[in-house]
Amino acid sequence: MQGCLILVAGAVVIYLYFLLISWLFIYVAPEFLVLGSVLGTGVVPALYGMAVYRALNRVTWRRAFWVPVFVLLALIYADLAFIVLNVLAGIVRAQVTPLLMDILRPIVVLPGNRLGVGAWRHLFGEPATWWLYVLIGTTVKGVVLVGLLLVIRGLDNNLADTAQPAFRQYFFGQAILDLRALAEETARRFYELVDLAARRIFTLSAGPHAWFVWPLTITAYAALIAPTIAAAISLAILLSIHVIGIGLAWAATMYLSVMLFCAERAVMLARSGYAKCPHAGCHEPVPLPIFYCPECGKDHDRLIPGRCGLFRRACVCGTAQLPTTYWLGKARLRSACRSCKKPLRSELFGGSAHVPIYGAASSGKTMLMMGATWQLVEGELPGVVAGFINETDRSSYDTVWKPGFQSGRVREKTREMLPNAFLLSVRRARGLPLSLYLYDPAGEAIESESEIDAHRFLRYIDGIALLIDPFSLPTMAAANAAQGNGQLPASTSHADPIDVVNRVVNVLENQARLVRAKDFHRRVAVVITKADNDLVQREFGLTLDETGPSERWQDAGSQDDERVRAWLRHNEPGLLQVLETRFSTLRFFAVSALGHDPAQQSAFQPRKVLDVLTWLLAGRTTLTRPTFGLIAGRGAEIGAALVVFAVFLTPGIIAARFVFRAVGALP
Repeated sequence: MQGCLILVAGAVVIYLYFLLISWLFIYVAPEFLVLGSVLGTGVVPALYGMAVYRALNRVTWRRAFWVPVFVLLALIYADLAFIVLNVLAGIVRAQVTPLLMDILRPIVVLPGNRLGVGAWRHLFGEPATWWLYVLIGTTVKGVVLVGLLLVIRGLDNNLADTAQPAFRQYFFGQAILDLRALAEETARRFYELVDLAARRIFTLSAGPHAWFVWPLTITAYAALIAPTIAAAISLAILLSIHVIGIGLAWAATMYLSVMLFCAERAVMLARSGYAKCPHAGCHEPVPLPIFYCPECGKDHDRLIPGRCGLFRRACVCGTAQLPTTYWLGKARLRSACRSCKKPLRSELFGGSAHVPIYGAASSGKTMLMMGATWQLVEGELPGVVAGFINETDRSSYDTVWKPGFQSGRVREKTREMLPNAFLLSVRRARGLPLSLYLYDPAGEAIESESEIDAHRFLRYIDGIALLIDPFSLPTMAAANAAQGNGQLPASTSHADPIDVVNRVVNVLENQARLVRAKDFHRRVAVVITKADNDLVQREFGLTLDETGPSERWQDAGSQDDERVRAWLRHNEPGLLQVLETRFSTLRFFAVSALGHDPAQQSAFQPRKVLDVLTWLLAGRTTLTRPTFGLIAGRGAEIGAALVVFAVFLTPGIIAARFVFRAVGALP
């Protein structure tokens, strides 16, 4: 009897236990599975948020941005939980599912989701599935979230570039490292939570009672699988969205970099082209100079918006921040030519004009340049302010040139076959500054083919001053002899002027793209020097009383032009024919760079030398019509920049209109 009672009791216990297990599997497990999956989905955004907070919470004033970050994480969690609930609704039946979906549905259809889905509809049509609808909105929120994280973190980087002595922009290397660290920490902490839950289940089910609770243990482990899978998928989605956000930020940054670079190039070309190297043997255009760090002196040979910084880059010295565009002050940095590595001045990055002075040895080239510089710097050209760009030239002027002019000492002849450009900064009132390059090669330079090849400055000249010593003309030499002078002046050039002209033509054909059998369209000033000599003045019918240049630069020297042409036509027709055949824009001048015979040893007074320079520069609106030149110059620069911005920003404007239409903000 007792045995029967024991069997009955055991059967009852087993039956009750079976009922308990059934109740757990049928009623409790689905609810537990749904709630556990929803909570497990929320673990990932929580772990992600803690990871980024620990990594990025450094700058105090940016802490306010954490509020929208955590709000977005909560909204992303709602999206992910809604996906999990919809998936589980087709697998298990739970009473809590409709309640949770009713709570989450209004959150899921917030504007962030509608914005992304509206754009998707316009591009690809209606989303194919409900979960795609949710993921599109989740991606939009995730991209905004990543943007906020970038604002909180900043774009500083500790990775040095391999080609430049600067730290790379954040998106080149550091973003990948941060993403890897974030993924590893989030995944590690997620694994630790799953492992902790599994261990806790095992601990609770171990012991003598294991034989009785093993169904519960299996239920608990089974219930752990779904939340783990849901959380793992959520982690993959969240990290994928982070990658998309970083990728979009990188693309936007590089797009802006290219836009700024192109705009800067366009403005420079609209201004007057790239800077030109003034150094002998080089004279190359310099689209992008070498810039030196003001702190450590390291050379940055590609200081442009790009992988080392959008607006500024950090030098590897850790101290200096170098601007990447001229608008932000790049020109103020110490710089050098990329070709010859010699220094450049910031003034050269603006507009420039180039005037070489050619002539035979002893024709007066150097004194003409000195006389013009003297009058420009001393303010004898009305309305024009001129100064030196190079400190070396300024020092040479103050210590040698000016005392020499004041005492009447003639400077030694030029011996450099390949001259450095002599640089002056010239400006009219209310006008833009202009860098004036004056080139004074030795007379022997045009006799050598190898020296001619180095005169690369001829590719972008405004005009040429071609000097002729009047006593080197056969007719003038004969007139001097007829006057009873047994010898020509000691400083007379012995080169035949026709040979000099032909050599200059050869130079232009070699370097300035002058085509044989065609004339040269740039301005050519043929300058008769030593016009202070009485014989020269009588022969040409000249006077040096007119000391100031014409108010209209285009008319400078027009009276002397007629006199010199008439004299050459009568006395040296062969020379005049060569000049008029090869040069279409030609004017003749008669000047005296000294104002009197150098033997007098009195202060020099240059005569009419500025007529030559003003006529050669008469095509420069910046100097002849400064107000109009200022408006036109700035207008051209702004127009060039606007064209570039329009080309680059038009796709963005179209995309913005498209998005606003997608959400119904525009008709």
